[in-house]
Amino acid sequence: MSYFSEYIEVEKEEIADGVFIERRNFLKISALAAGSMFLSNYLPLRAEVTKNKKNKDSGQKDQDKNNEIKKLMTQMTSKAQALIKAENPDEEKYLKEFTKMVSSLKNIPHAKKTDRKIKFTSMYSQIPLKVYQIRMLPGTALRFHDHRNYNGIVNVLEGSATIRNFDFAEKIQNIQAAKQFKIIETQNVIAKQGDISNLSRYRDNIHDIRAGKNGVLFLDIFTFFNNKGVSKFLKVDKNPIKKNKKIYMANWE
Repeated sequence: MSYFSEYIEVEKEEIADGVFIERRNFLKISALAAGSMFLSNYLPLRAEVTKNKKNKDSGQKDQDKNNEIKKLMTQMTSKAQALIKAENPDEEKYLKEFTKMVSSLKNIPHAKKTDRKIKFTSMYSQIPLKVYQIRMLPGTALRFHDHRNYNGIVNVLEGSATIRNFDFAEKIQNIQAAKQFKIIETQNVIAKQGDISNLSRYRDNIHDIRAGKNGVLFLDIFTFFNNKGVSKFLKVDKNPIKKNKKIYMANWE
């Protein structure tokens, strides 16, 4: 679950025969960020355009499958809007219901394989909801980042990935401006095909995703609470503060 809006450039892509969807390329990146990403196999986020010959019959079938996503998003739009407008939003109830509905999706057309290290494919984009498929080759990582002003759901479609989630381990008045702070690990799992997880604005909000030996493709669904939704990278110490503890020192990049 990662939304880096400053990198997005809209194009169209054919993800299956005759099925064209909006695709967003992650192209704009500073020299400093690019340099840090190339270290330790952290690659800049970019996508590619592919073209296939059209087949009307198979294209229609894939379009019908893709419409399942659009239908679900249409159903959830009013619920998302009600959540955002609520005086005390119950994100956990909302995410539980949304996750259950995502688990019922069948035969989603998978984004095509690519030689790019990390590829984002947009399947739906109508605020407050956005849906991406993210394909990662073996050895790549979406390194530590947060989710500001939005929550998300991850559904693994192919392969596997190690996903580590964290919460802030201390109360700081303006933690987004803090030079250094503590985070605590809340989950460390190997997510496989069919596994679904979620995070809220206040629970498991920071995570690190690393593709397994066969790579990974996952569906990523975001609900934005305002137009300031974005992810920021963190630098996290390799070792915890104390042995057998799950608390780590971190800082914003």
